[in-house]
Amino acid sequence: MYLDLPDVDLYYERSGKGPAILLIHGAVSDADYFKACIPVLDKHFDCIGYDRRGNSRSHAKKGADFSMDAQRDDAIALIDALGLQDVVLVGHSAGGLVALDVLQKIPSRISHVILYETPLFDV
Repeated sequence: MYLDLPDVDLYYERSGKGPAILLIHGAVSDADYFKACIPVLDKHFDCIGYDRRGNSRSHAKKGADFSMDAQRDDAIALIDALGLQDVVLVGHSAGGLVALDVLQKIPSRISHVILYETPLFDV
């Protein structure tokens, strides 16, 4: 599925039922990075994976912004569009930086943050 945003068509996949988990991949990757764990997680959780802007199936439009702020705003737009509350954010590598930015922006809507191989030198 796609979420149409002003400067990107954001590709996402969703499966399962239960508390929401937003899976945020690292650089030079896409939502398929989490493909092996989805069949385990979606038995208990509403799993949402997406391709960050400019990656794989998420097509950037002319003049797209690729800043971390724009990537954070994409994740928040997806959370908003899907009406999610108490979201678990899972961030791999640079996706962890996006997750931390989302947490700072909308802390009341995030229940947990799980970071994996995230470069924390910039925090």
